[in-house]
Amino acid sequence: NNANPVAPVVMYRSATPADASTAAFTFRALVPPQSIAAGSRSHVIRDGDENYPADILTSPLVLTGGKVARFINTIDQRGIRSAADLVAFSAAWNDAADAAARADVIARWSDEGTPDGTVYLHEDIDMSTIPNFTPIGKDLDHPFTGTFDGGGHTISNLTVTIDRTVSYAGLFGRNGGTIRHVKMQDGNIHGDGHGVAGNIAGVNKYGTITGCSVTGGTTVNINAGGIAGQNSGGSITGCSVTGGTITGNLTAGGIAGDNSGGSITGCIAAPAEVK
Repeated sequence: NNANPVAPVVMYRSATPADASTAAFTFRALVPPQSIAAGSRSHVIRDGDENYPADILTSPLVLTGGKVARFINTIDQRGIRSAADLVAFSAAWNDAADAAARADVIARWSDEGTPDGTVYLHEDIDMSTIPNFTPIGKDLDHPFTGTFDGGGHTISNLTVTIDRTVSYAGLFGRNGGTIRHVKMQDGNIHGDGHGVAGNIAGVNKYGTITGCSVTGGTTVNINAGGIAGQNSGGSITGCSVTGGTITGNLTAGGIAGDNSGGSITGCIAAPAEVK
């Protein structure tokens, strides 16, 4: 047997279980000889574009080459798949006290096998059951610094109404990371007259927003924009805004309410009203 640990076995399942998030299933795979240390994952189950990691090994596992190994695995689905997931991810991020804690949040929510720690949105989500969503990266002390990929899925009916305990209104509050491929529809984003508001981010502070779209909804604050209330040193690329009303008490814009030292490239803004 090979004494050096190698990459986890990748197995393929032939059918999608009725409830993959809770059920345990048996899998078989033809494996090479290898020794896998305790504290590692023994295998990854791949279903189309989805990866499901195994539980962490509590003791070493030695596999004999040329034989079919049998695994029983409780599937661990990661990423964002529901309104409850989005709320939980926001709470976890906003509770993280420092960079190490934020890295732990990314590690727990990012998909297995994504080396950059990308958190993916895997389903369309209707947020109408959440009366008031707290933005991810709600203030100066908790900026979002990770990578969030919407996968082209839509978040609809998001309501954000901030008070003075939250500085920025939007799906993300203060973005210093990367947000891409998120679609938003019929959001209701309101500040209390002291901050900035945008559907994707309140402020894009040296962050990157790429390939996002907004349809319908209302956005209101001192600085209000269809994508970001303020783009401060960040980049917004290939985004679009269609329909909806954007109201800024000081500045308002179809893509960004205020653009201070940032770049806006290849975007299309056609809101119903900007005032």
